[in-house]
Amino acid sequence: MIDGKLMTIDIKNMIMYMIHFNRQYYDNLGLEYLNPYLDICASERNRNKITLEFYLIYKLLDKSHVNYFSNIDCSSLETIVKDYKTIYPWLNNFNVREQRYPNKYELYSKNGIVFRGNIMTEIETTLRKYILLTLGINKHPKNLCFEDFVFKNLNYINISDNCRVFIQTMHCFGNFIPAPLGFGPGRSNSGIWDFWDIAMIQIFKYYLDKSDKPLEDLFKHANPMYKQDTINNCKQWLNMFENWQDFLDQNFLNCYVDAYKRPIELFSYHLRTHPVPETLNEMEELFRTASNLALDRMHEMGAKSPEEYRN
Repeated sequence: MIDGKLMTIDIKNMIMYMIHFNRQYYDNLGLEYLNPYLDICASERNRNKITLEFYLIYKLLDKSHVNYFSNIDCSSLETIVKDYKTIYPWLNNFNVREQRYPNKYELYSKNGIVFRGNIMTEIETTLRKYILLTLGINKHPKNLCFEDFVFKNLNYINISDNCRVFIQTMHCFGNFIPAPLGFGPGRSNSGIWDFWDIAMIQIFKYYLDKSDKPLEDLFKHANPMYKQDTINNCKQWLNMFENWQDFLDQNFLNCYVDAYKRPIELFSYHLRTHPVPETLNEMEELFRTASNLALDRMHEMGAKSPEEYRN
């Protein structure tokens, strides 16, 4: 929060400010590899491309050996995790601590329960496919990481306004949720299931009869060593709430259900068996829906969502 107000901005902007502010200091201490990318971004005038470049630089921070920037994740920054405790009433008795990874924080209780920030709908899987589809190719060269590939081909890449807003809003507070230990990696399926409607439908099914089957399906591809713990942690979380409606209310998720309280799809016919959009039309629908839901959820939390982002 800033002055007691929930931040509606793209959290990456805050990280980019930190990079620019500290760039000269760290120039010969492990951050200099970003200089060519930062120079490209500084000379860019296209709003959509600037947003794309910000995202790519954020991803390239994974290579940083500077402690101040290592392991940075928008949903696990100290200020964001403190906001979870402030915003979510069921986290009142939890405390904040740094994870064993620098710059990542979590919430913990005296009886050992741990919650970590989770990005509800991820950018990476869809954006990669979207860019390759717009370029008319199936995969990028193996000798380049995806970020380098995009930077080298910026002259041939034009993302839509909907895509720009998606990249921005998926890193705002409305697309973050505190979730139990193992939830994020457990549901991901290598990024293929990193869409919030897929998680929501399985949680909805769990509340129908409290059967383990929906959670077993949700965490089908979790690491076998941790799968049962992940399921148990998720059950413990869901059982903190009286019912499905209480879960929606206390997690600001009423915008994610229809008039019949069933989870809505991010794009038409979105299923675990058809998780990643295949066409540009499906991707544009996903971009619009996911962005508007993140902003609606911010409003549900009490923030004034910036209309400049609204599709």
